Order: sequence, then C-alpha cells, then structure tokens
Amino acid sequence: MERILPKTNHLRLCVLAAMVAACVCLEYYFHVVHGITIIYTHFFYLPIIAASFWWGVKGGLSVSASLFLIHILFSLPSASAADLARGLMFIFVGVTAGILDDRHVRAKKALHSLSARLEDRVKRRTADLEERAIELTTANEALNAEIKRRKEVEIQLREALKKRESHLSEIHHRLRNNLQVVSSTLDIGSMQTRSREAITAIEDARSKIHTMALIHSQLYESGNFDQVDMGRHILEMTALMGQIYSEKKMVDFDVRVSDIHLPLAQAEPCSLILNELIANAWKHSFAAGEKGTVRVLMEMTKGGGILLIVSDDGSPFLTEDDFLKAKGLGLRLVRNLVRKQLKGSIDLKLDNGTEFIIKFKKQEVDKDEKNHDSG
Repeated sequence: MERILPKTNHLRLCVLAAMVAACVCLEYYFHVVHGITIIYTHFFYLPIIAASFWWGVKGGLSVSASLFLIHILFSLPSASAADLARGLMFIFVGVTAGILDDRHVRAKKALHSLSARLEDRVKRRTADLEERAIELTTANEALNAEIKRRKEVEIQLREALKKRESHLSEIHHRLRNNLQVVSSTLDIGSMQTRSREAITAIEDARSKIHTMALIHSQLYESGNFDQVDMGRHILEMTALMGQIYSEKKMVDFDVRVSDIHLPLAQAEPCSLILNELIANAWKHSFAAGEKGTVRVLMEMTKGGGILLIVSDDGSPFLTEDDFLKAKGLGLRLVRNLVRKQLKGSIDLKLDNGTEFIIKFKKQEVDKDEKNHDSG
C-alpha cells in the first residue's frame, strides 16, 4: 500500500497502540490469570498485519518483535519451546506481510509509471492523428477544389468542342454545296461547247469535284470529322463516276473494300487517286460498246499497311515506259499524291489488262483529338 500522510499516520499509531494494549491485556488475562497459552495469541496477528500493511517490513517487524518480547516475558519463568515458536511465528508473519506490502507498493508504482507512459504515448499518438487528420482535411479540400476546377474546365472544353463540331459541320456543309455549285456550273459549260476535248476536260473536273464533295458529304452526315469510311465512299464514288462517264460502254465495277477508315489527310488524296485511275480505265481501256470490268481492291496488311489495287480487263492504254516517265498530267498527279501525301509506292502490271498496285501506311489519328471528337 502507498505510504500515508502525517495526519493519517498519527491516527493509525493510535489505533495500533490500542491494539497492542489489547493484546497485552489478553496475554495477562489468559496466560497469567487462567494459564491458557494457545487461543488468545491469534489476536496478536491483527496488529502485526495492520502494521505491515501500513509501514511495510519495518512496521511489521517492529510490532511482531514487541509482541514476541511481551509474550516471552509473560511466559517467564516457565517459557516453553511452544511459546518461543509462537513468538517466532509473530515475527515471520510480520516480515512476510511487510514484504508482500512492499512488493504491492512497488507493483503499484510500476503500474502507475506504466500507466503514465501509456497515457503519454496515447496523447502523443492522438496529437499525431489530429495533425494527420488536419493534413488529410487540407488535402481533401485541395482535392475537391481541383476536382471542381477540372469539372469546370471539362464543361468549358465540351462547350468548345460542341462549337468546334458545329463549325466543322457548317464548313463541310458549305464546302459540299459550293462544290455542287461549281459542278453545276461546269455542267452548264459542257452543254454550251461542242469541243470534245473541252467536254472531256469538264467531265474530268466534274468527276474530281464530285469525289471531293462525297467526302465532305459523308463527314457532314456521319458527324465524325476525322475518319472516312472508305468502303462506303468508294461505292458511292464508282456509282457517281458511272453516271458522269455515261458513254455507250458496258463497264461494270467490282469493289472489294475491307472495313477501313482513313483520316481525312489520307482519304482525300486516296480518293483523287482512285478517281483518276478509274477514269483512265473507263475512258481508255474499253472501246465504245465493249464489255469490261474495273476492279477496286482495298485491304489492310500486316503492320498497319494498306494495299490498294485498281485493275481492268481491257486493253492497256499505256506502256511501262509511259509509267516510268509519268507521261500525262493525270499520271503525274497520281504519282505525286502516292509518294508525297500518302508516303507510299505505286507499281504497274500489264498482264491481261492494266493493274496499279499502291501500298502505304495508315496514318494514326492523334488520340487526344480522337477523344475530343468522340466526346
């Protein structure tokens, strides 16, 4: 037990003195008057244990030694070994109780120290957690502010994208209409001239204009301003060219195009190349009334390449020397478009007709632009 304050200590001294006095009275009454030496000595343990709990080993040893001497003195001159043993038992109980009390006090102090240390650690840990909570709160507020800012930017970007798409749609729409006006003007001009060369030149110009107008019409209708569906475009273009070159020729088209979408930067030159090669085959490979077929093949190859073949089963209208020297404006245009804009190659085969083989790499659309346009 904890050591006591002075006032409490005085009170306990008085209580202990009264208990010791009671023990002396009991010793005299039972031992001297009645000669009883066993039962009454059990009461001696009360002041011994009380002194041990109040003052530790010193208190228990002092009181037990005092009662030992009192017991032996009252037993004289006929003190026996049993009296001596009972006296020694007083001392043993006093020392044992004092030791237990000292250990209890030390254990209580150690427990108090551990409790204080634990409380200190809890306080420091709580302070750390509060500090981290403040940091997390600050970070969360900053994150919420950033999310809010990004949402505002996203809204602004979406609005700007809508305006951009609207402007692009309007541009493609007006360009298509303007090309149609130019085509109509050329058509009127062809009806006002009798020169065969002039009519042929006007038909070629109309064909190219309609080819470009088809691309812008498809972009306007699909709403996708970056990719052109080449299968749909080639089918529409060959049908239109069949109407423009409406001579008495029984020429059919065999179009085989895989699911290929080209960016506008490649679709336009590719379309002009097809227009020129198909027009040449139509005009020069087949005589009036002659049956024949113009074939168009377009497919993907390994490594992101594209193979484009335009062939016919009519009479060859040029030689390899003509091809190598690029005689004629149309052929020079085709070679320049293939090499400079498509960054590809073009070859010629003259077995069973005329066959142009064009190879080029597909240009990848910038991912950021693609995501903006699809948003």
